[in-house]
Order: sequence, then C-alpha cells, then structure tokens
Amino acid sequence: MSILLLSAILFSQAGDTTQPVVTWEPKIPAWGETVTFTYHHTAPDAVLKGAVPIFAKIEDEVIPCERKDDISLVQFVVPDSVPYVGAFFYSLEERDPPVCGGFGVEVATPEGWSSLYLSLQMLRYRWFGVKFGKITPEEVREEIDSLRQNPIDQALYRHLLTYGFLQFGEMDSVFDVLAQMREKDAGSTDYAWALLAVNYDVHDKVIELDPEKLATLYEWMDEEAKRGNTDLGFLIWIGMRWKEGNTSLSLKERERILKNAVNQAPHEYWRHVFLADHYLAAGDTAKAEKGYSVAIDLILTGVPQKKSGEVSGLWLQRNLLQSLLNRARIRATYKEYNAALADLSLAIFLKSDPQIEREAYFEMGKVYQGLELYKRAEEAYLEAFRQGYPDAQAALRITYLMNYGEEGFDEWLVEQLAPREGEELFVTRDFAFTTLDGEEGRWFDLRGKIVVVNRFGLGCGGIRAQIPVLNQLVDAYKGQEVEFVAFSGDGPDLLKHYLAEHPFKYRMLRVEGTDFCYALNADPVARPWQIVIDPRGRVRYYKMGGFVDASKMDGIKLIIDQLLREQE
Repeated sequence: MSILLLSAILFSQAGDTTQPVVTWEPKIPAWGETVTFTYHHTAPDAVLKGAVPIFAKIEDEVIPCERKDDISLVQFVVPDSVPYVGAFFYSLEERDPPVCGGFGVEVATPEGWSSLYLSLQMLRYRWFGVKFGKITPEEVREEIDSLRQNPIDQALYRHLLTYGFLQFGEMDSVFDVLAQMREKDAGSTDYAWALLAVNYDVHDKVIELDPEKLATLYEWMDEEAKRGNTDLGFLIWIGMRWKEGNTSLSLKERERILKNAVNQAPHEYWRHVFLADHYLAAGDTAKAEKGYSVAIDLILTGVPQKKSGEVSGLWLQRNLLQSLLNRARIRATYKEYNAALADLSLAIFLKSDPQIEREAYFEMGKVYQGLELYKRAEEAYLEAFRQGYPDAQAALRITYLMNYGEEGFDEWLVEQLAPREGEELFVTRDFAFTTLDGEEGRWFDLRGKIVVVNRFGLGCGGIRAQIPVLNQLVDAYKGQEVEFVAFSGDGPDLLKHYLAEHPFKYRMLRVEGTDFCYALNADPVARPWQIVIDPRGRVRYYKMGGFVDASKMDGIKLIIDQLLREQE
C-alpha cells in the first residue's frame, strides 16, 4: 500500500455529504470481501463529470469503471493483512485530486492484529525527525537497540536498520546490514531503497564515505541494476550517476540493463525515456529519437494511465516535454526543421513547465537561425531571455548583429526586457501570512518592492542543499531594493531548530494551506520553485526547481538586474 495513502487517510464525504462523490459498500469490508465503489458524476464536488470514461486505481490494480447513467462502478477484492484499501479515480484527461486524490477505506481486521509493515514504516518516519529535533538521538538509539533484540527476518526490517544507522553516521554498521541484504534481499525494492538512502546522503553531502566504501556502494548498486531491479527511483539515481560516467559498467552493459527494463513493462513511458537518454549520451541519435518517439506516443495516447494507473501528472508531463525537447534537438541536427519546430511548438503550447518552455524558445531560435530567418530567431531568443534563460543573451547578440549591425546592442536589450505594450502579466493577489517569529502581515505589504520568492521544504535533502546557494543570491544584492522571502510548510519549531544551525538569509513566511500558491500563480504541489515579482506585483520570472550551484543563477539575476534598471 502506498505510503501516501497510509499517512493521509482522507475520505470522500467532504463537502456536500447529502451526495458524496464516492461511496462504497460494505462500509468496513473484511479481508477477502468484495467492495463496490460508486463514483457519482453529478455530485456537486465531482470533477469527473459528463460522459468521460474513468478508471480506478485501487491499491496497485488499475480497473476500468463500468458506466451506468450518472454513476461509474468498480469492484475490488480486499487482500489479506491490510488495514486500509486506498483508491484513486481519474480519467485520461483529468485527475480528481480535490475530492478523491488518495483516500482510504478502513478494513475490518481480526482482534489484536496489527500491521508489521505499517509499524516499521512509521518508525522510519519517526526517525527522520531526528534531523529536526522532533525526536532525540537517544530515543532513536533505544528503539534501534530494541529492534535488534527482537530481530525480524524481513527485508523491510533490515532496510529500517540501515536508515537508523545512517542518522548517526555509523557507516560500518550501515554496510554490515547492506551486506546482509545483498545476501538475503537482492532484487527486492527494500534493498534497492536501502542502497539509495546511502547514495542520497552522499549526493547531498550529508555524509562522506571513504573511497573504498563509496566504490563498494556504487558496485552494489550497479550489481543490483544488472540483476534486473528496475524500481523507478532506483533507476533514476543509477542513471544520474551513469551520465556522469561514474560507473565501471560498459556502455553495452548499461544498454542491456535499460533494454531489460523496457522489456519488463513496455507500456511505461519512463523506461523508454531512460533508454533514449542513454543513447543520446552515447551519441546514437537515431536510436535516441526512436526511444523518445515511443515515449511521446505512449503519453499522448494515455497508455500509462490505462495499464498502470500513472496519475502523477507532474512527472508524466515533465517527461513528455523533455522528450519533445530532446527529439526536437535531434531533428534539428538532421536539418528536419519543420519536425523540430512542431515538437518545440507543442512543448511551448502545453505551458506546464516554465523551465522547459524557455529552453524550447531557445531551441526554436536556433532552428530559425539554421533556416536563416534571423528576425524570427531574435523573437524566440528574446522570449527565452525574458523567461530567464541565461544562454539566450549571447545568441541575441549574434542575431542583433545580423539584423541591425554592431552598435547599440546593450541599450536595445534593456529596452526589450521591459514589459511589452499590451502584455498581460499575472498580478499577484493578496493573502495573509505570519513570520517565523509570529508577526502577522499581508502580501500587499510588499507592494512597491522587487520581491524574490522561494518555496522549499526540509523533507528533501536536495532542497536543503540549495540554501547556501540562495544565500549567495541574497549577498549579491545586499544594500539594493530587493526583498527575499521564503515559504515552507514545515512547522515553526522544526524550522527554528534547523535554521539555527543552517542559516537561511531569506525572510521566512508561513501560511496555512496552498492558496498562496494560486495567489502567486505557482504550482501548489511541486517544490522548490523561484519567483521574481516586480514592484507593481506582477510575476516577471518563474522557475521550478532549485539552484544546485551559483553558476545556475544567471537567469534569475538577469531579471532582477532588469527590474533594478527599471527603477532608476
């Protein structure tokens, strides 16, 4: 059962309880009993209305719903040894997170029974709090010692021990348990994620391994990949390391591993993307183009939703856009300019990822330049530059030279960065907030200032790792009329504990819920993101993702510098 569903059991009776969106019978089913779920399309809170066919993802099973007039029905047999059944309803075009985005049905369990799986998972979440002072190291130590006195011959138990030892940086103990898992649990998701837990802390510089242990970690990860473990998260991190050339595996071995991943589930688009990425890195652009094309076709025709219940809209959309972008680059190298422009135009039209959108404009400029259409190239480069794409400035200098000659480029560029006549920029809306110290304020209190906004969360090591980089951005504009603010959903005590040892120079603001994201025209789910707002309250820059180092901040600096010029 997914951890999301275990940790947030939400019921669909919210809103108009006289006509709930989803009902089920029996209300509290038992193991082995059949549950009938009914989706009411005419319910006031229903998102999936009309005649649209819908699917239910119940646990890990995808079941097409049977439509009867204004309702859709689906049946599911409750498996043994579960405390809840999780369900999700969606169509190929729209998910239904406001009402049914991960709800659970309580299951009648035998008296005295408890879920060992759930208990071990909750311990892991509990131990995670040691980083933020929510649980003391002494308490974690006592719980680890208690577990070891009553060992369980189970992969999740061993996985949990590696995680516990990681909290203390006891790497000899971590590797002792990993060695046991390598012998007993090879091929399991728990072993893959135990390896990943160590790899993740190494990547985020939470721990530093000696060269021998680091080599062992990478060897065991590659060994597990060769064994055929194709867990999504595991392959993501394996692939990141492979792209850096940090592996002893040959290109042929990596290709064999990724081909095997594709063959295991050819309907899952991300497997084709990983293989295409490998071919692209290896310089085989023909095979890369074919792989991206397969992934794009799968996504656009809804195959992942139909077969595996892929409802992670952000991940799916990101892969679609990145595949379109990569395929366009390949087609442009073959001088298939029309096909490249079609891919780039679709990526821009979908408007679901500002980071890829600005890259698409930049690549479009390159295509027009290849066609010797320098005025169109200039327009595309300008749009990429306005959206903060740093490489666009050098490209604009070239097209300016072709269009206007050698003189006046800097003055022309400053003029182009100002909002165009008639351009409609999103104007932020007002909302209330409190500071970390408990002071109350409103968003419109910041009107008249250039405001740089960051949304982050302490639960992600990569997000925590960007804080020193963001502090450099604050230092770069010290003494200038720029205000830096950050939002986090973490509790005030947790934030204060963490920030006492890891200073963050942004002003810390807190709000309830995610309505502030809509007020800033930002994604309410993803984090981190960065926004720059001008003194009139208009969004002038939006970037999903963080800054891994100072060299990646050129785009946001271009926008801030322009806004400062506009104030002169």
